Amino acid sequence: MFKSIGDHLIARADATVDDEFERAILHRSASVYAHVTVIVSMACMVVLAWALPGWLSLWSTLLAAPMLLAEFTSQAWLRGQIASPRARRVDAATVVTSFVFALAWAGGVQYRTAGLAEGFGAGGITGAVFGVAFALVLIPRLLQRTRTKDAERLAAGEED
Repeated sequence: MFKSIGDHLIARADATVDDEFERAILHRSASVYAHVTVIVSMACMVVLAWALPGWLSLWSTLLAAPMLLAEFTSQAWLRGQIASPRARRVDAATVVTSFVFALAWAGGVQYRTAGLAEGFGAGGITGAVFGVAFALVLIPRLLQRTRTKDAERLAAGEED
């Protein structure tokens, strides 16, 4: 399913350019688009967390769904083509920006839900801190293991 969706979208994009150079640049621009979309979505999450009253501020979390679904779909398509890419080194500016947005979002939710449920904010923030720390350690290892398995799977498919 993901392969056909990805192939269809790529064919539509490829139809808009005239040669391989334009095609390569077009697909590289998708990397810029993806990065900017994440930053803008995080900023919108912060605005909604602070703007929506009470428990409604939790709806700001919904803005993460399109990013996660798009990432899942693109990775599922990619794994059918090549081994998963290595974990990329994230630059300090991206880490700081993401941390500031995450802190501002959590602060907005905490502020808007304060007093509605005892311990909700502290538990959420504690869980978020441990979750991020766990992800920073685990994700690079999982990506490397996935890359190795993908390479083996693709090599076995080529030998058949």
